[in-house]
Amino acid sequence: MMDMKAEITVLAVLAFVLVSQASALAQSGLPTLVVDRIDPQPAEPGDDIVVAITLFNDLSSRTGEFSVGIDAQAPFILKSSEKVLESQRLCGGCRIKNTYFLSIESTAVSGTYPIYVVLTSGEAETTEQVDVKIQGKPNLIFSADPDGLNAITPGSQFPVELGVVNIGSGQAKQIKIQPDSPDFIVIGSSVKTLGTLAAGETKKVAFDFVAATDLEANSYAVPLKFSYLDEQGNAVNTTLNLGLKVVNKGSINIQAIKIASASGSPVIAAGQPFTVVVRLENVGEGDADSVEAELSCPFNGPKKAFLGQLQKDEDAPAVFDLTSPEDGKFNCTLGVSYKDDTGAHRFTEEFEASIAPADLSGILIPAVAIIVLLLAFRRRVLPFLGMKPRKR
Repeated sequence: MMDMKAEITVLAVLAFVLVSQASALAQSGLPTLVVDRIDPQPAEPGDDIVVAITLFNDLSSRTGEFSVGIDAQAPFILKSSEKVLESQRLCGGCRIKNTYFLSIESTAVSGTYPIYVVLTSGEAETTEQVDVKIQGKPNLIFSADPDGLNAITPGSQFPVELGVVNIGSGQAKQIKIQPDSPDFIVIGSSVKTLGTLAAGETKKVAFDFVAATDLEANSYAVPLKFSYLDEQGNAVNTTLNLGLKVVNKGSINIQAIKIASASGSPVIAAGQPFTVVVRLENVGEGDADSVEAELSCPFNGPKKAFLGQLQKDEDAPAVFDLTSPEDGKFNCTLGVSYKDDTGAHRFTEEFEASIAPADLSGILIPAVAIIVLLLAFRRRVLPFLGMKPRKR
């Protein structure tokens, strides 16, 4: 707190400054300039404002010639003036008023901005600074990366990162964001806060969702409730929608792998044709397209089978007709590939095939019979013809 003497000293200095300014203005031939009002104050982006001034001559003599103008820079735009004050004179004790009309750019952000009223007479000049306070309005929107949001499957968990941006002209405070959907439940806290967000500023916020298991393939909108305060403390509530696409995913499963001899024999022998039957089923919620099975084995025969589309709960066989040139135990690999709404998929399954040695019984029995006949011919027929079997 200043004491009485200090206050008197300050007032004396101010009086001296004012008298000195008035004296200087009088000597330069300029009238006294006073800003009467600024309306509205504070103003908002996009508003029209007026600046009213008064010029008066405190002296008894006439002023010299003077001009008055406005120096308004962004975010202000000078629209018009009630009077054109150029080459003016004021008689002793006279005054003149003028009003300037300006607009504020809609993109202006909150802050205090100067407007200058310039009074000139010859080479003499005086400038009066007029401070205009602009209070903008916040406007929050968000963006989200579409990757991962266009192929959500029922019952799946998925993250969502939002880029919240203030495209308005004022600061947003105490920001709260809350998803509101029975089909997509938030894991953890369902309310996220951001504190403050200045005009033009962006901040990230992340949610983890779980999709309901009974969702059908379709497009969905998840409401996001935004609540915040503007610079005047007024509450703002708005709801924006997050777009999601739910798809049904196919899932191919190997139901069974059977190996059978073409002849019906329980034993598969080398050199004999046999069949590998792989039964595939779709246990997923959606269709599986372009289903293909490929066999990797050291056998002769076709190694690919095309099944086309398998709908939900549908099954079909992949048949391979093969022949093994050798006997033994062989490791085979079955590769299955298919496509669904989520993309392309492939998996493999290994199994063992046992091939027995070649069955020569069909050749061995006739050969033995021929040998027996030859021996009988040698013992009986040759003596009858007077021939004796050779001795070794």
